[in-house]
Amino acid sequence: MKFSKKYVYILLYICVLGLSIFLIYMLHNRVATFSEKIRETQIKVATLEENKKVLDLYKKILIQGSKEQQDIEKYILTSKKTFEVVSQIEKDAKDAGLIVKDKGGIISVASRENIDLEKYDARELVVILQVEQTRDIVHQYIEALSNLPYVSHVEKVKVFFNSKTKVATAEITLVLIESK
Repeated sequence: MKFSKKYVYILLYICVLGLSIFLIYMLHNRVATFSEKIRETQIKVATLEENKKVLDLYKKILIQGSKEQQDIEKYILTSKKTFEVVSQIEKDAKDAGLIVKDKGGIISVASRENIDLEKYDARELVVILQVEQTRDIVHQYIEALSNLPYVSHVEKVKVFFNSKTKVATAEITLVLIESK
């Protein structure tokens, strides 16, 4: 079988066309891969820029302080202020006639960890105190402890009432929040 020049040119044209299509396809795949990598890189850059803005804001807050930080410091006791507050709680109880000479006052003070407070670099301070007086005065004192100006709560109250002497003795577990 003899091929004429015409058939050879057609065959050569088809091979060149096929090779061109294959090269264009390969080039398209490479460009698409690089485009995808560029998009991923742009997303990463945008995320990093957003994180940088947040970190700059935190840095500014740490350097200058913020209203939120001041509020936290106002309500969460510092270690220096903790002793003053606990002493003041006992003094207020004595001034109100709730603590008699040999009986009552602060029984124990202990700190305990709380997972929820770790992000604020704080912990709970558990103060157990005992007071003794009429039922109404003891109740008013417990209400006053519940409304302290810093973060705190009355966790437990045990009240013993002597019907003969009309005296109520209460053991109060008060939880304060203090910074570490």
